[in-house]
Amino acid sequence: MLHTDVLIIGAGLAGLTCARHIRHRSVTILRPAPDDGSSYLARGGIAAAIGEEDAPEYHVADTLVAADGLAEHRAVQILANEGVDRLIDLIELSVGFDRDDDGLLHLGREALHSRDRIVHVAGDETGRHVTTAVRQELERHPNITFVDGRALELIVDDDRVCGAVFLADDGSVRVLAAPATVLATGGIGALFSRTTNPASARGEGLAMAARAGATLADLEFVQFHPTALAVNEFPQPLLSEAIRGEGARLVDESGRLLMADHPDADLAGRDVVARRLWRRLEEGVQVFLDTTCVDGFAHRFPAAYAACRRAGFDPTSQPIPVTPAAHYHMGGVSTDHWGRTTLRGLWAIGEVASTGVHGANRLASNSLLEALVFGARAGRDIAVRIRTPQELNLRRMADLCDSWHQGISHYGRLSVSPASLAKLMWRHVGIERSETGLRRALRRLDALKADLYRFDPRRLPLEAARSIAHAALQRNESRGAHYRIDYPRRADLAARRTIVANNASTTALPLCGVPDE
Repeated sequence: MLHTDVLIIGAGLAGLTCARHIRHRSVTILRPAPDDGSSYLARGGIAAAIGEEDAPEYHVADTLVAADGLAEHRAVQILANEGVDRLIDLIELSVGFDRDDDGLLHLGREALHSRDRIVHVAGDETGRHVTTAVRQELERHPNITFVDGRALELIVDDDRVCGAVFLADDGSVRVLAAPATVLATGGIGALFSRTTNPASARGEGLAMAARAGATLADLEFVQFHPTALAVNEFPQPLLSEAIRGEGARLVDESGRLLMADHPDADLAGRDVVARRLWRRLEEGVQVFLDTTCVDGFAHRFPAAYAACRRAGFDPTSQPIPVTPAAHYHMGGVSTDHWGRTTLRGLWAIGEVASTGVHGANRLASNSLLEALVFGARAGRDIAVRIRTPQELNLRRMADLCDSWHQGISHYGRLSVSPASLAKLMWRHVGIERSETGLRRALRRLDALKADLYRFDPRRLPLEAARSIAHAALQRNESRGAHYRIDYPRRADLAARRTIVANNASTTALPLCGVPDE
């Protein structure tokens, strides 16, 4: 058994930022692999109201429009107001944001933003550069320890989360005990056959929180990015929305503009554009992103250019085939404004959390910003709340480890393929949904789950997938990223967040709480 003051499960930007604000204590960061996670793959930038003609209230307004009636207003204000300070933190860390000829930050625009406010690093490699810079700073700090391993279950003792069981690289099952545990496990994109997310993004943190009794929220809202490169890679390379912000256009195989009839054209909301492309693809029509008019494409978008060339395309001279792909989960573990969940001792940050910021649809480039803002807030909150590690029930911990060893020993005997699960989710819980398809998915997921021992790790993605499908079945309207072909319109009476309480003893969230001083 390992002990630490703070256990952070996940090493993306949210988890690293949290650790940065509590590094005066002993912090252990559990990660599935170095440089793994959606933060490193983020091709968009960071939205911040720093331009001369911009202000946080404009950023708030744009975020609320994208959220389609479901964002929590105070959370959005926190995001926009504190986002500027978090950007300054990165500048002081010497992150090399792109600048114009006068040395000022280059500000771009993406869908539904009313102002130029997106900052980038190396064009479309923002996530990798920013996350690496924060990680390298922490690797030099004596109080921060990185442990490679896969979390299996949260430990709940005396109605409090106090660590996790994890699978170490050597195949052993161990316990990491901590008075404060932070879920920063990322999203659920790899539950779908087409995704821009890494293979580790299978909702396991979501499932662990649900097992422990945490309250979840807004699980039905999954954002599909319209422009992943249509190649046989996993994950599929993302062609950043910033490329369309610089003039690229979506066309069909005949060269017709796909978004010409929309007032926002190619910078319409992601849900609108993704559905338009999906329907054309379902009709058997190929769709492309025409980037030939973007000056200096190779220099301005090096990751996209490299992916295209690797696939045999030249984006400077020909349109590039694209497809929608699962990209971001607005739902997650329900938290207050400090990352606190409904379970004592457990915080959730980043994509695994549902802070109320994104509502039914995330505004472009608000994801890295949310990781920075709420990662920092969780760190500050933990710093003033942390307590001495409590004594654990060692017999119970030993039994948990034995159970997970048994589950892993069955690993090769069962035939639950991640690929078959991903195809099921793409077809029935994807861009367009229906009661018939969702019920079919739920029946299949229930059958698969019934075949698995409770302590088989492959059960976690199934549990996450089932929770998403069930939430989608319950929302009988179309709103934001959730589209039901049998309920194609918004229903005003349904304009409320979906809250799933997994434990009758959970309490209401103190949404406007402040950390104890």
